[in-house]
Amino acid sequence: MGRSATPATLVLGLAGVLFLLGGIGGLVGGLYLAEWIHAQLPEVTADADAIGGAAFALGVALLFVATAHLVLALGVARRWRVILLPAAVVSAGMLVAVAGWGVAALVTAAAGLAAPALMLPAGAALLLLAAAYGWATRVVIGLWGETRRPG
Repeated sequence: MGRSATPATLVLGLAGVLFLLGGIGGLVGGLYLAEWIHAQLPEVTADADAIGGAAFALGVALLFVATAHLVLALGVARRWRVILLPAAVVSAGMLVAVAGWGVAALVTAAAGLAAPALMLPAGAALLLLAAAYGWATRVVIGLWGETRRPG
């Protein structure tokens, strides 16, 4: 087979590792740092336990996303046909979501609603990540097309 799976494997694998680290951070934050997180927030009606529970739940969700990314990266690297279409759907979905977050960050900075020194780099990084997901989507769709060709 002619097309390399490396770009898509790298994007999905690295994103999976980042989501894994974020998920672990959410679990740790929810279990051990709830009071500290609560103290960093402006006046809120939620107590520290509720904020810790939300952080923990976010950590669990990120671990599920990480697992999906890592399984898809493995399947793409091994060219498992059953994985290629879900990998393309996840990559395309992440492309749309991340691009939206990037644009939102840039608009927030332009409107003066948050510090441009924080939002402009975040927006640029998110748009670069969206481009990487687009690249991964293109590669996976090409791989899926190759598996459908007779021969």
